[in-house]
Amino acid sequence: MNNQTNIWKILKYIAGWALIVLGVIGLFLPFLQGILMIIAGGILLENKQIIEFVKSMQKKWEERKFWKFLRKKEEEGENGSGQGKTDSEKL
Repeated sequence: MNNQTNIWKILKYIAGWALIVLGVIGLFLPFLQGILMIIAGGILLENKQIIEFVKSMQKKWEERKFWKFLRKKEEEGENGSGQGKTDSEKL
């Protein structure tokens, strides 16, 4: 069991560094998503800074969706059910 755990740790380490190398290459090539691969590699390597960055971005994204939802509800409240507005006015 312990030997199998060590193998998974080694594979995770190799995959993490492979993703980081591909990510750096992807920064210069248009068909690879460099930043995403670097972040995924950092997560596999359990880099605390990258994990905290991803968590903070997730929190910001959730807050942004929440505020968008509230703004939409306020606009609908001002104009009844929101009918009669064009698409550009709804945004």
